Amino acid sequence: PIIIKYSDSVNKDYNRSNIIAVIVGGDPDISVGIDSATVYISGSAGEVTVKIVNKGLPDMKFVNVYLAKSDKYRIASPAEVYIGNIDSDDYETADFKLYVGGTSDKKVMLPLTVEYKDANNKDYTKIVDLELPLYSSSEAKKLGLVKGNGKFSWLFVLILALGGYFAYRRWKKHKKHN
Repeated sequence: PIIIKYSDSVNKDYNRSNIIAVIVGGDPDISVGIDSATVYISGSAGEVTVKIVNKGLPDMKFVNVYLAKSDKYRIASPAEVYIGNIDSDDYETADFKLYVGGTSDKKVMLPLTVEYKDANNKDYTKIVDLELPLYSSSEAKKLGLVKGNGKFSWLFVLILALGGYFAYRRWKKHKKHN
C-alpha cells in the first residue's frame, strides 16, 4: 500500500491511497535435452523425446518447439510441437518420429528451436543442437539397446528338432529289431 498526501493551490489537503504491485521475476532459465530415444542405428526409424525444463523463477507461456530439417534424417511426425505452459521448476516433453538415413557418423545433430513468452509476454527464443548418438548393430546389441534378430535361436531350435527326429527314428528302428 502507498499513501500520497498533497495540497492544491488553495491549500486544500488531499490523501490518496493505492496498492502498488511489483512483478518479481527474471529471465527464464531453461534446459533442453534428449530424454529418450528409440533410434540407435543409422538406417532405422524411431522416436526421440525432447525434455524442456524450466529452471527459472518465471513461468514459461505459449511454448512451441521446432525441429529443423536435415539431410541426415527425415521427420515422420510434425516438425512443430506446441507444448503450452511450463511452470517454474517443472518440465514438459515433445516427441518427434525420425528416420535416420544410412550414415557412418557416430552421431546426428538435431537443431531444435524453443520459442516462449515469460509472465510479462516478453518473447524468448532458444536454439540448441541436440546430439543423438548412433551405434553399429553389434554395439547396440551389446549395450542392450536393440534385440538380436533371432537367427541363432532359430538355428538352435532347428538343430534340436532334427536331433530329436533322428533319435526317434533310431529308437523306433531299434524297437523293431527287438
